[in-house]
Amino acid sequence: MKPFRWNLTKQEQLGDLLDGHRAASYAGFFDELQECAAKIAVAAKPFDFVFVGRSPESIYDFLTGAFEGTSYEKKLIHLNISNRFESINQIKGEMAFNFEGLKSHFKELNLSPSDIVHHDSGVCFIDLVYSGGTYEQLFSFLQDWCKEEKEDFNAMKKKMRFLGITSRTKNSPNTWRWQQHADWVKAHPQVSVKNVSVCPYFWSYLGDHQDKVEKPNTPEKWGSDSLFLPPRDEKNLRALRLAFDIYSFGKEQQTHFLKLKAK
Repeated sequence: MKPFRWNLTKQEQLGDLLDGHRAASYAGFFDELQECAAKIAVAAKPFDFVFVGRSPESIYDFLTGAFEGTSYEKKLIHLNISNRFESINQIKGEMAFNFEGLKSHFKELNLSPSDIVHHDSGVCFIDLVYSGGTYEQLFSFLQDWCKEEKEDFNAMKKKMRFLGITSRTKNSPNTWRWQQHADWVKAHPQVSVKNVSVCPYFWSYLGDHQDKVEKPNTPEKWGSDSLFLPPRDEKNLRALRLAFDIYSFGKEQQTHFLKLKAK
């Protein structure tokens, strides 16, 4: 039940969809994207990379190119879900069909509790973070599902990392850090939490302004057949063209990037 997404590695399937205007970016964006991707590659290893929602999709696209043909190629997963505010328990009670659709989505990506528990290395969820609301709901969902399936919750926690892409601020003892205010993080110290900081303009562009390849996959859409339809709105096509340029840039920079990642 995962949403449709164009495969950037199959240029022949994209055809004339790549002809036309690109989504707007800005001078220096590609360099900042590569720097961010290198930080993530270091902070996430040895886990698989699970990009949550649409905000970090450009990082996923860059790494798709940069890791193509390497052992990391199959470690990239794009999990297009959006649920920052609604309680998982409320969704389960009021939208049972959608809740089951969410489970199907995770199963298709091999992200069920059983998959995580038995994963060779584990999974690192990656997203832009402000308050951490998305991660709180994601953790709650997996926690409840794990107990429902009678899987080893402690084992699952050890196989998960939550990586926050945060907007860079002045570093001081009084700096606000989202994980220090997250009750679920305090209650489960076995779960690994890390952050990488990026330029505020870059963070805001990805999180607030950039056109996206996919449409948002909010709770009312989970399990819907509409997920299988390729988005054809012009803003999505402009985003697709930029995404292909980002993927191509990742391929071009592969040698340089792998050295950067290794530092």
